[in-house]
Amino acid sequence: MKSIRARFILILLLIGLGVYYLYPTLKYDRLTTEEQTRLVELATLSNLPLNRLATDIYRDDVDFAAEIEASDLPAMQKEEAIQKLEYLRGEFLRDMKFYRPKAIKLGLDLQGGMYLVLEVDILKMLDNEAKGKDEAYDRMLSQLRLRAQAADVDLFDALRDIAAREHTSLNRYWGEPGQADDAVVSELQKHAEDAVDRSLEILRNRIDQFGVSEPSITKLGTHRIALELPGVKDPIRARELVGRTALLEFKLVVEPERARDVLTRLDDGIAARMRGENPDSLKADSAKPATDTTKIASDTTTKDTTVTEASKLFDQQGKDSLAGDTTNKEHPFLSLLVGGTNNILVTSENRSKVMRMISSRENLRLIPGDVQFLWS
Repeated sequence: MKSIRARFILILLLIGLGVYYLYPTLKYDRLTTEEQTRLVELATLSNLPLNRLATDIYRDDVDFAAEIEASDLPAMQKEEAIQKLEYLRGEFLRDMKFYRPKAIKLGLDLQGGMYLVLEVDILKMLDNEAKGKDEAYDRMLSQLRLRAQAADVDLFDALRDIAAREHTSLNRYWGEPGQADDAVVSELQKHAEDAVDRSLEILRNRIDQFGVSEPSITKLGTHRIALELPGVKDPIRARELVGRTALLEFKLVVEPERARDVLTRLDDGIAARMRGENPDSLKADSAKPATDTTKIASDTTTKDTTVTEASKLFDQQGKDSLAGDTTNKEHPFLSLLVGGTNNILVTSENRSKVMRMISSRENLRLIPGDVQFLWS
């Protein structure tokens, strides 16, 4: 009798232990299903693209609330959409983060998922790095595109062969003057390998955002990356997340005097609108292409040099004399900023306010067409 009782207690303990370990997995699986449903509801309500919501909903540098506020939706619909957005980014996200590490991690063979193979676009890389393009270059690239359609073709060997047939030195378009074709090809191959290595790091960061358990990211040869995403049920979101191209762009930072003028014009326009006046007289010239940038950073520990000159509201120690008054009506925009070296710094509590101000349709008309605000 005691033996039966002991076995019964042991069975109950094992069942309880199993439920204890299985519950986070079941809860997390239910949350992932609920997430898809809520994203569809939010996209329908806010008119925001579903694929963009799926990839950027949890990013701190994307302010969907400001976009909803600036839209033409009815006030009640805006309020409901923002409530759904705040729930997803608040309580729901906390639950996801809580249960994700506790869930049982199943591999691709047990729970299914996605297997992706990514490849460096060699043709695009060659075209981006080429200099002095002419008719001979166009002929070479056209032939290379035809060769690329065949399976298992080494494009670098093909490029060397095409250049020889065209009696053209590769250093005419790549590498340094006088450099041998073999050296140019080796350099281009190194660039392609570096691109794969950079992509590996970028993918790891993106997969962390996606929240996949036990992902596998491996390098295949020199130009390909194999990616296993166990349990991924949304292929569109996965492709959007890993397929976003990471670009390195060089921007010209505006001169301090120009930055001062832009900031002052924007601040004056917002203040005028708050007073019920028409700020159209301050409208900026938007005919020029966007090249210069005014850089906004979130680091508030750096001393100021540029912003001190960019606005007279900043003292020489690099701190905004109005930064503490976030409701200042005379300077509603500048009062949210703090000075910094070659940057305009924004405290975390003022970030969403600044984003709304620089992205609203009315305020965009006050910003010159050749100036952009970029977050570092």
